[in-house]
Amino acid sequence: MRTGSVRLCAWVLVLACLVWVPAHAATTLVEVTSSPDIAISVDAGSLLVEPDDAVVDDGATPVLANLGSLPSGPNLNGYHLRWGQYGWKQLLSLDVPAELGPSAQITAEPRDVVALFHDYYSYRIEFDGSAEGVPAGAAIDAVTQAEDGDLLLSFDTTVSLSGGTFDPEDLVRFDEGGGTFSSFFDGSAEGVPAGLNLDAAHYLIGAETLLVSFDGSGAVAGIDFDDEDVLEHDLVAVTWDLSVDTGASEAAWSPANLVALYAIPAGDSDSDGLSDLDELRTYDTNPDDADTDDDTLEDGYEVAANPYTSDPNDSDTDNDGLDDGAEDQLGTDPSNPDHDDDDVCDGGNTVVIAETLICTAGPDNCPFVGNAGQANSDYAPAGDACQCGDIDGDSFVFSSDLAMAREHLMGKAIPGDIAYCNVVGDYAPAEDGSDCDVADITLLTRFIAGEAVTLGNLCKPYFEEP
Repeated sequence: MRTGSVRLCAWVLVLACLVWVPAHAATTLVEVTSSPDIAISVDAGSLLVEPDDAVVDDGATPVLANLGSLPSGPNLNGYHLRWGQYGWKQLLSLDVPAELGPSAQITAEPRDVVALFHDYYSYRIEFDGSAEGVPAGAAIDAVTQAEDGDLLLSFDTTVSLSGGTFDPEDLVRFDEGGGTFSSFFDGSAEGVPAGLNLDAAHYLIGAETLLVSFDGSGAVAGIDFDDEDVLEHDLVAVTWDLSVDTGASEAAWSPANLVALYAIPAGDSDSDGLSDLDELRTYDTNPDDADTDDDTLEDGYEVAANPYTSDPNDSDTDNDGLDDGAEDQLGTDPSNPDHDDDDVCDGGNTVVIAETLICTAGPDNCPFVGNAGQANSDYAPAGDACQCGDIDGDSFVFSSDLAMAREHLMGKAIPGDIAYCNVVGDYAPAEDGSDCDVADITLLTRFIAGEAVTLGNLCKPYFEEP
């Protein structure tokens, strides 16, 4: 008899929510992708899942994953989602050799891992078993990845590889950089009953926790399981839990063996403000990287907190040559290449959309003030229309500007615009809209004296829309 507790959940493989879990609660999963070894009908019989299918379930309505032009005949042995240079790709292992893609693009063996690219649905070999010394006749029947991105593989038979001999209940790390194998999970040492084959696995990155399924029934650490169930093993605490009691959740799974597994835990693994599920299904971002496109802006900020909208998968959303992080610092719209609509791009690129010229290459020397001519009468970086330090408005920063700044600090009224006094890297305007203090006057004095200093472009007309 199983002992433990009962709780309601929203992450089981199919619709039913009342499942048994052990007293030590397993990780909450919000989505599970799996494959059976025989055809089953789930969701009250409304969805047929074949052995060459992967069914994706978020606890509401299960759907089949798009596996491209996968031919009938080979069945899934393993399944994983992996982030790469070109975004998400599905990793598949198959139980028999198969020709995949248009005009038999590739031939995949059971000892290979195949990558199916998310955007193009084209296949390529991700792991070439023959080239890496996996013996003919061995099949990969579980695939996932470690914290550092190394592939984790399990085989359906005992194999001798470069790093040792591994049994079917083991999980093997493959170092793609060095081409070597090592033990990641030793099933027999962790209490897996003899004779069982680990045929599905998913490593929860950041939690040092392994989800596994086996090809038969048994018990480990006092926990009974069947071949359709998913167990959770904490690699640090060395504890076991029942993660998903699949047969109890959906009767259709009882005669089947769960042979492929990918799971998404609740929460935000990279602490970027987006849940792992939203990163995968809504934004196409990497849940293990807070800044997917490396533009210095976190993914959650780009899609939610940013005053503007930017693409967390594109470091330069508007392709103007000024990356999103730089635009955020400046205050321009990272999705608009010409913030002030003066036909000069904010950055150094010319932008053409649908054969229409949007703006010519900048960078715009006054991105908040329309100045198509880009007049710049002195050697300071900002244009005449927004030159910080040009208090009297004559397009130059001279001693007359310094005199006005000093008079302003003494409380005198001046004829110029004191907002242009802000030449130091801060922006905290006073009630009159100015930001002019001793630090600004010091920098203006040094600039006018010919010293190699830069006047910050933080005066109101440059820093924010006037």
